[in-house]
This record gives sequence, C-alpha cells and structure tokens, in this order.
Amino acid sequence: MQSNSCLNSSGHRRDSIMRIQRCQETLKDMYKDSNIFDDSNCDISSLNLSDVKAGSMIGKGTFGQIRSLTSLPNEISFTQMSSGSSSSSMCNLEETEIRSDSRSDLPLPQKYVLKEIRGSIANDCNEATFNAAAIDLVKESRFLQLLSHHENIIGFYCTGGCEGSRDFFILIEKIEKTLDDLFFREWRHLQRNLNCIRVQQYLKDQISIEHDLCKTPRRQQKDATQKFLILRLQVIVGITSGLAFLHENNVLFRDLKPTNIGISSKGVPLIFDFGLARELKSKDKVDEEGNYKLTGMVGTLRYMTPEVYRSNPYGLASDVYSLTMLLYEALTLIKAVLFHESFSFSKIGI
Repeated sequence: MQSNSCLNSSGHRRDSIMRIQRCQETLKDMYKDSNIFDDSNCDISSLNLSDVKAGSMIGKGTFGQIRSLTSLPNEISFTQMSSGSSSSSMCNLEETEIRSDSRSDLPLPQKYVLKEIRGSIANDCNEATFNAAAIDLVKESRFLQLLSHHENIIGFYCTGGCEGSRDFFILIEKIEKTLDDLFFREWRHLQRNLNCIRVQQYLKDQISIEHDLCKTPRRQQKDATQKFLILRLQVIVGITSGLAFLHENNVLFRDLKPTNIGISSKGVPLIFDFGLARELKSKDKVDEEGNYKLTGMVGTLRYMTPEVYRSNPYGLASDVYSLTMLLYEALTLIKAVLFHESFSFSKIGI
C-alpha cells in the first residue's frame, strides 16, 4: 500500500490524512481475495507535483481532468514495498520503453499527460464526491500498473503525490484523439467523400489490397469503400484484443464507449479510464453463467446492458454488449441508442 511517510508529510491537514487513510482502507478491500493484485510487492513513485510543470487542461471527465506537460525530470525514484521492508531505485524516463507506435523523437513531456482529480471536485467541500473521485483515480493507477503493457491498453508511466489526497496524479501515454472523434468527425467526413482522389489515396496508404486498383472512377470508389470497411474493422479488432486481455485477467471494464478509447499517432486504439473497472472475485459470483453481485447503474447509459441498468447480477458479458455497440457505430457511423425498459434517453438529453 501507499507508504506511511505520506501521512506524516508536512502541509497535510487532518482531513487530508483521513482521506488518505480512507482511500487505503478501500484499497485493502480491493486487494483482499485478489488473484491479480499483490500488495507484498508494490512500486510506489516518489514523484511530487512540484517535480513536473503541468500546462493547460486538454480534457476532463466526471471525476478527472487531463493536463499537458511542459517539463518532466529525466529520473523518477521509486520505493518498492515488500514484506514490511523498502528499497529505492531510479527510473530514467528517457530510457523507459515506449510502445512502438509512439513518436519516439518527441520531447519527453510531449509523450505523456497528467491525470488528476478535477479542480472543481478537489476544491469542493462535498466529501462523498471527493472520496469517489480520489478512489477512482487510485484504482485506475493500480489497474494500469498491472495491465498497461498490452498494446491496446493506454501506457502508464508513474504516479505522484499521496494516494487519496488532492495532489495525487498519474502520468499516462498521450493520445492523439478519441474513438468518438474518429467515428463521428473524421470517418463521417471520409464516408461522404469516398469519390475524392485524396480520400482514396489516404485509404490506399492505410490498407493494401492485392488486386489491380483504380481503373475506372466506379472501381476507385468501390475499392475505397472496401478499404474503409477494413480500416474500421481493424480498429474494432484492436479494441477487442485489449478487452479480451482484461477479461483473461478477470477484469470487468464497465464503461466501454468511444470517449474511453484513445487513438495513438499510428491509429492504434487504446482503452483508458479504468476508474470503474472491477476485478471479478469468486465470492461475488451468484451463478454458473458468469454473473456477479455488483453495483448497478454503473457506466454510460447508451452502452449499458439492461441487467446493469436494472441492478441485476452481471459479468464479463456486459462489456461484450458495449463492444457490440461500438461495432454498430463503426459500421454505421451513427451513435447507438437503446431504450431500456421504462426509460427514455430524451429525459437526460442524450
């Protein structure tokens, strides 16, 4: 768990200490009976917010916000907690392995972004909202420490500050755009302009098809349509690969949607925002069909299964349901809408 030195650092008021302790209690429950988390061997970053220079805000969600970076130290120290003892080591960020699709020639700060609790929540007096935001961010950091080595999971590099406090943050891989941008801006534009020479050349560069191309305008558009379909399916295959990896580790994502899928500079889809992810444990299993006793109404309504909406038991299949919604959107470039029983999305403006 987080080093107790955080609890004694100067500048933390009593309420901050209580929040950190409450967060640690939640993590203990998260680690209890876990098959993937091992608290006996945990690397804790000692990076502080003062060690980095954060720039402008480039995105925000329900609980968190993303900020650009203008500078980073080349080295970050880590404390490894193991069986009550600790040892220190250094991590050189310049030498950190970057996934092959990243732009390795970029300056160090441009490869990463900083994720933290939203300013409006961090400065709010609502204890319950802050606790939920703090715990979500800490959970996300723990999941990413274990799972981010998969090519379709967003890269994770370090944490900073004290878990559960206002100054806690994580450094993650910078994405170029979200799947929402790709589906409903770029791809819609491509779909409307498949007869355009520039669009056809773009698709030709993206997808290689083994036959004679572009003899007539009609054939050109047919080839462009075929390549465009392959391009969309390739993105879905990447998301499916990342989701399958999570499920192999018994992790339920619970909020699969276009705005939680990033696109790298090479067009690789990356699952991110693990605040609602949950490890499925045998003690919560209620039947042989893979359903568990879990919190209902979790996620985003448009991509939520009926059983989650109705607070019935659910399992990994609920993520697959969300994936089919993404497949529908990739094929049609139209937002999926499902009206659950006795519920209209129009009531909440979706």
